[in-house]
Amino acid sequence: MGKAIALALAKEGADVHISYRSRASDAKRVSEAIEAQGRRSIAVRADLTRPADCRRLVETIAGEFGRLDILVNNVGAWARQSVEAMDLATWRRVLDSNLSATFLCSKYAFPHMRRNGWGRIINLGAAGAYRAHGSTNLSAF
Repeated sequence: MGKAIALALAKEGADVHISYRSRASDAKRVSEAIEAQGRRSIAVRADLTRPADCRRLVETIAGEFGRLDILVNNVGAWARQSVEAMDLATWRRVLDSNLSATFLCSKYAFPHMRRNGWGRIINLGAAGAYRAHGSTNLSAF
């Protein structure tokens, strides 16, 4: 989904910079596809559940390109476990990935958007999240 969003933004004329946590080769291919459309792109490794990584991601992009206009929060983990089987670390990983990452990236992007006098933040959630209601194995999600 992130790849499709990135390529669509590039097609509309945006420079698109992406983050990845562990799949560097996939991120590089997406970045190259963006550049093939005549747009600028960088891929930055970041664990968006860590405040320092979120700040570094935003500062790297804004510093490299002088501005940050659009932030697309498109990250989220899930765990297929019952409440009884799930440990607190797993619970926190799901919540941090789905909620804290959005908060942190937005928090660090706001000052750049204010400085530019314009900006948009797009928060995505899983379309299937509503189906988790009543599921014994998707309680954290």
